[in-house]
Amino acid sequence: MDERLKQLADDIQDQLGLCDAYQLVRHELYPEKNILHDTHYIVTLEWQPTADQVEEAYNPPGTAIVDVDLHTKTVRRLVFVHETSFADTTKYPEASEPDVIEWIEDVTGLTYGKQFTVAHSGEEEFAFAAAVDHIPVSPSGWIEVEFEDGMLTMFTMDGHFPAESEVKWEPFSLTFEKIATIAQKQCRRIDIPLEDEGKWLPLYTIEETFVKNDGKTTISYESLEKLGTAIDKNSVITWNDRDETPFERQELDLALETTVEDAFNNVAHPDTLPITADIAEACTAEVQRFLQRVFPEDSGLWRLVGLRRENGYIFADVKPVDAGSEHFQRKLQIALYRTTYEAINVIDNKMLIDMFKDYTPADKPTLSAENAFTELQQDIEVMPTYVYDQELGQYVLCGKLDCLYGINATTGERIELNTL
Repeated sequence: MDERLKQLADDIQDQLGLCDAYQLVRHELYPEKNILHDTHYIVTLEWQPTADQVEEAYNPPGTAIVDVDLHTKTVRRLVFVHETSFADTTKYPEASEPDVIEWIEDVTGLTYGKQFTVAHSGEEEFAFAAAVDHIPVSPSGWIEVEFEDGMLTMFTMDGHFPAESEVKWEPFSLTFEKIATIAQKQCRRIDIPLEDEGKWLPLYTIEETFVKNDGKTTISYESLEKLGTAIDKNSVITWNDRDETPFERQELDLALETTVEDAFNNVAHPDTLPITADIAEACTAEVQRFLQRVFPEDSGLWRLVGLRRENGYIFADVKPVDAGSEHFQRKLQIALYRTTYEAINVIDNKMLIDMFKDYTPADKPTLSAENAFTELQQDIEVMPTYVYDQELGQYVLCGKLDCLYGINATTGERIELNTL
């Protein structure tokens, strides 16, 4: 074991009270990236109870599995197998909200209120969400703490918790009147599948979005869901000749391998690397080759709409040139090796679409979007939220535009969406 890793393991073992009753049995390294496209290397350390605590087994009850940020030394996750712990109880909080908050601050370096706030507080289960001065953030960070018979048995911290330097602070100034025009544009008709009735329900809803504090521009949910580097494309894929080479699907390996030296040198996560013009050209050529082999009669029927890095691969998003059904669009996600750009797998949503092909079509709407918006105005919420702006590289204050109700486009009935 690398001496630097051993020193880190010794420090964590002492910090978590695992010295007397535990022995380190294995470790591994892997990279993670956050919404800011920063790379963090995580060390997973696994301690098993000593022989006098439990019978020998691969993962006996009480085994402690800990994820630690290699560079910040922050504990990100701690799980005791089978909710059993032999750790020093003086290192852990009691199952009360104040004690748990104080322990989280000590372990993570976060500040309650400024960087996280309570989402749920129970007898032995607690959850906290990332926040800026108790204002929610998006994408959100999440912390969970669980106890068993008063002893902490699980702690997880996922996502990003903005530091003060990453936040553009400003007072919230949005009102519904200021963003009414944007809100009206977000009133759109969608068709909802009703499984019990085997038909589609035409519904007007307010599509969620984030409105910046200037009241004029927005940040979409879709832009926040892109996990790695991504570029948009708009290329209709055509070919003249058939390619008889069979496509052999290979299983995706989502475990990113790394070395100790790469980890300590903080080599960039592959999902943070740019997609250059040359890479895009090579990927486009491979998408053509894939379609040529798998859909040989479909020249000119598919459009490459984007390339994105995710889980160590490059994914090519491909849709039909004819958008197709208004309910769901056919979509291929072609996985390419990030170094050779060879297509090795594909995710096709055709099976999902086929599940609804026998549903009765939605009734013809009798209500306009304008009338539906008028009915929904009273239910529209504008909630202050700090949202990561990829162009600025900071969290900016926005109003989260949301509505828990929809309007039946045929009958005009007001429907609570979580009942569907």
